[in-house]
Amino acid sequence: MDSIYYDPAHFGYELVGMLDQDDLCYEFNMLGVWRRLSDGALFWAQDSGCSCPSPFEDYTDPSGSTWLSPLDKTRGEFEAVLRDFPVSPPDKQRLRLLAQKPFGATVLVTAAGATRV
Repeated sequence: MDSIYYDPAHFGYELVGMLDQDDLCYEFNMLGVWRRLSDGALFWAQDSGCSCPSPFEDYTDPSGSTWLSPLDKTRGEFEAVLRDFPVSPPDKQRLRLLAQKPFGATVLVTAAGATRV
């Protein structure tokens, strides 16, 4: 199955950063920021659930019009979700800073830190 989580390039995006709540057992709670390759526009989405579905498996609309929220138009909403997201303040700050970076290499954010790939 194609998904923005496992293969963002298939949809014309790259992953900028991802926060993943790490104190869950058989569940996930994730907040991600993607950059559209065609123009560098940033988008964000949050997904959570049990271990049965894959993260962001419902985010499969390649038009990008309904499945990711444009960061520039919903920055206030993104900031509110980020503020309440259950991870450490340094992790939140790394995602906030990465979401402001210019178009460039893919960066993955985990509880262990940011890694450029």
